Amino acid sequence: MSPLDYATESAALQWLERDTDEHAKSELSNDLRLASAGDLAALSRLHDGFGVPIAFGTAGLRARMMYGPSGMNVTNVRDFSQAVATVVEKDRMPEDVQRVIVGYDGRHKSLEFAQAAASVFASRGMEVFLFPRPAPTPVLAFYVRHLEAAAGVMITASHNPPNDNGYKLYMSDGRQIVSPTDLEIQEIRKTVVSDHATEGYAYNVLPGNFLDPYVSRLKSRDHPSAIRVAYSAMHGVGAETVRALYKDESQVDIRFFGPQEHPDPDFPTTPVPNPENQNSAKLLLDFAISIDADIAIANDPDADRCAVGVRDGVDGWRLLSGDEVGAILGQHLASGGVSGSFACSVVSSSLLEKIAARHGIEHHTTLTGFKWLSRAPKLSFAYEEAIGYCVDPSLVSDKDGVSAMHLITSLASKLASEGRSITEYLDDIFKEHGYHVTSQKTIPCHASLIMPTPQGVAGALSDNTNWVVSRAGKLLLASGEETGTSITELDTSLGKTRVLVRKSGTEPIVKVYCETVMEDSSKEGKTKALNLHDEIATRIKISIELVKK
Repeated sequence: MSPLDYATESAALQWLERDTDEHAKSELSNDLRLASAGDLAALSRLHDGFGVPIAFGTAGLRARMMYGPSGMNVTNVRDFSQAVATVVEKDRMPEDVQRVIVGYDGRHKSLEFAQAAASVFASRGMEVFLFPRPAPTPVLAFYVRHLEAAAGVMITASHNPPNDNGYKLYMSDGRQIVSPTDLEIQEIRKTVVSDHATEGYAYNVLPGNFLDPYVSRLKSRDHPSAIRVAYSAMHGVGAETVRALYKDESQVDIRFFGPQEHPDPDFPTTPVPNPENQNSAKLLLDFAISIDADIAIANDPDADRCAVGVRDGVDGWRLLSGDEVGAILGQHLASGGVSGSFACSVVSSSLLEKIAARHGIEHHTTLTGFKWLSRAPKLSFAYEEAIGYCVDPSLVSDKDGVSAMHLITSLASKLASEGRSITEYLDDIFKEHGYHVTSQKTIPCHASLIMPTPQGVAGALSDNTNWVVSRAGKLLLASGEETGTSITELDTSLGKTRVLVRKSGTEPIVKVYCETVMEDSSKEGKTKALNLHDEIATRIKISIELVKK
C-alpha cells in the first residue's frame, strides 16, 4: 500500500495543472512517482511542499525554493502578486495609472521571480519598473518614494541559506507592510487563480544608471581624515553601490575582498551568508589585518544590513555586535544635534534608550522588525540587534546597510582626525552608561513548537546559586501590547541581567537574548558575562526540549 495520502496527492496533482515552471513540475512529478512507490524521502518533500502555506512574517515571505503552496516558486509569486495588485487597486482613482517597482537580489531564481511579479502587475494595467540587474534591498525601498509608486516588491531572502528566497513588499510610504494589510493579502491569495496569461504584457526596465539617484542622496557625509576600509559584499549585491558611493571620496581607501565581491547564489566561502556570524566574517577580518585596514565592514547579501569589525588590542580584530554599533551610531547622531526620535526593537539593548535620554531625545521600543521600527513617530534613527540600522528615514524608511556603512566610515574618519578610534568611542559610551554585554543564542526547533510560558522560562532559571530571579513575565510595549516575548530579570554577581526569549518570525528557531549591565569593562569581565549567558541559554534549551517531548 502506498504511503502517499489522498489529500497530499490530490493537492499535488492540482498544483501540477497550474504550475508553469517546467523544472518544478518535473521535480513534483518525480516525487509523486517515488512517493507512490514507497520512497519516504520523496513523501517527506511532498509534505513539506504541501504543508502550511507560505505567509508574511517579520520580513515578508521567505521559504525554501520548492514546489507547492509552502515553497517559494513562480506560482506563489504570481498568486501573491495578483493579491497585492487587488489590494493596491483599492486606492486608485479612475484617472490614475498606478506604478509598481520590482527589484531582485543575486539569489537563484530571483530574476525569474521578479519577472513573474512584474508581468502580473503589468497585466493588471499598472506601470511597472523592473531593476535592470541585481541591487540592494534599500535601493528598492528608496525607489518606491522616489518614483511615487503605489508599491514595491523586492525578491530576496536576505541572509537566509542558499536554497531560500523571498518576497518583500513595500507600500507607497516606502515602508514594509504590517497588519491588517498582510492578512488581507493572504486572504485574497487563497481565492486567487492566476492562470490567465501575463507573459504578453510589457513592463519597463529602469536605465542602467538606476543607482545614481540613491547614491547622490548619500554623498553628504564628511570624511576629514584618510582611512582604509576592508569591505565584503558577502557574495551579494552591495559592491557596485558601495563602489559608486565612495568613487569620489579621496579620503576613503576602500579595499574590496575579492573572493566575496561579486554575487554568487551559492555563497561558497561562508558557512552561512550572514556577516554577523563570527565564522562567516573571519575571512574579512583576516583580510583587514593583511591590508592594515582601519575598519572592516560587510553587508549581507541584499545589503540591507551592516557588520562592523574593529581592532581589538594590538594585533586582534573582532566584530562589534549589532547593539554596540547601534549605540555608536545613536551617540554620534545625538551628539550631532539630530532632532526627532530614536527607536529600537524589544530584543535590542537598553543602551540606546539611555543615550537618547541623556540628549533629551524621545525613544520608542517596538516589536521586532523594521516594518514596526520605521513607524515610530518622528523617527530619525532606529536599529535592531541583528545589525540592521535606519540612519536616514527620509532616504529609506527601512534598514539600509549602505547608508549605515557611510555613516560609520564618516565617524571613523572624524575620530581618526582626532587621533581616536571606534573602539575608544564605544568605551567612552560604556563609561558614561555602564558596560552593556549582550548576546544572542539560537535554538533550533520545529515550526510547530509551542513556546514555554514565561513562568516556564523562569522555572528553568530558578534553581541556581549564581543568580536570583527578580522578575518574570510577558514583555509588553508601553501601550500594553504583547510582544510574543518573555522577559526574565536576574540579579547576579556581575550585575543585573535581562533574558528575553522569543520564536523567530523568519526561521524555525527560538532566540534567547541576554544583556548584563555591569561596571567591569575588562575582557575578563566580558568573558564572565558571556559564560553566564551560555549557561542561561543551555538551561532554556533543555526546557524547550522538554516541551517538545
